[in-house]
Amino acid sequence: YSGNKHELQKTLNNLTQQYHTLQSANSVMKEMLRNKSRELDDLKRQKELHSSNREQNRCYGETKVLDCIQLTGKYVKGYWFCSGIKCYFIMDNKGWSGCKQTCQDCSLSLLKIDDDDEL
Repeated sequence: YSGNKHELQKTLNNLTQQYHTLQSANSVMKEMLRNKSRELDDLKRQKELHSSNREQNRCYGETKVLDCIQLTGKYVKGYWFCSGIKCYFIMDNKGWSGCKQTCQDCSLSLLKIDDDDEL
């Protein structure tokens, strides 16, 4: 009986040690899962922020007067026409060279239309 009891005690000690090892590993895994959940939440917030910023930068058929005073010190009369993410600034009563100079002054690029389909 004492030999059997000793073997059972040894088995119980081994199982107890395995149990504590598994508990420890489980705690580590829980902490890793919490960290990954935090990382995922952070990534979701960053994605929402990025998406929000991208949406704010998009134009939706808005018409705006160009404010180029900070760059040139001059007020430029004309209008933005936006479609999707592409925006165009339209100036009336200016020749090609005047439009080109205004675009340069305001750090804009001058649109060049090459064919009737694009026009």
